[in-house]
Amino acid sequence: MVRRQPAYSSRTPRFWVTLGWLVLLTGCTTLSGAARQDFQLLPPDTIKQSVTVLLKLDSSQGEVSYHREAVLNVDAERIYLVILGPLGQRLATLDFDGQRLTVDRSSPIPFDASLEKLLGELQMIFWPLTALNAGEWNQDWFFDEKKNIRLVYHKQKLVAEIHRHSPSPWNGSFHYNSKISDYHLSIHSSQLNQ
Repeated sequence: MVRRQPAYSSRTPRFWVTLGWLVLLTGCTTLSGAARQDFQLLPPDTIKQSVTVLLKLDSSQGEVSYHREAVLNVDAERIYLVILGPLGQRLATLDFDGQRLTVDRSSPIPFDASLEKLLGELQMIFWPLTALNAGEWNQDWFFDEKKNIRLVYHKQKLVAEIHRHSPSPWNGSFHYNSKISDYHLSIHSSQLNQ
């Protein structure tokens, strides 16, 4: 008497192998996400002033570089970051009220960068140290300043240096240099509402 194997038995090992791979991939994704904590955006009222700044931004990641212009507007209630195209047309607007972040893209943006990440870098550059080091937002982050260099630490590891080439907090040239990747951001800024 020949015993018939159930039809599903040949698929069972493939099922377990596939399930194992999915669990492994999910675990790797979760671990890398847990190990990398993003900078939490600070609310608009943390700088205690209203300001509008025209920004000329040059960024590079490896061999890829971009030039763009933007307008950063901050008041007690909202932060707006408007990315402009070469002819002054609006490419995208980021709107942050301290709770909710929205991004409105009017056309494809010709650079592969997160606008939220860019706004976080702008806060690291322009916001006062007292706001950046306030314990209620970014507890694993610490900012220090020596002469014209702002040092950015995450979990006590130096992750970036920001070089300031102006005594003004809003006008002049600023350079953000990552210490953990080949990323650089150079900014020339002009405050519009002095």
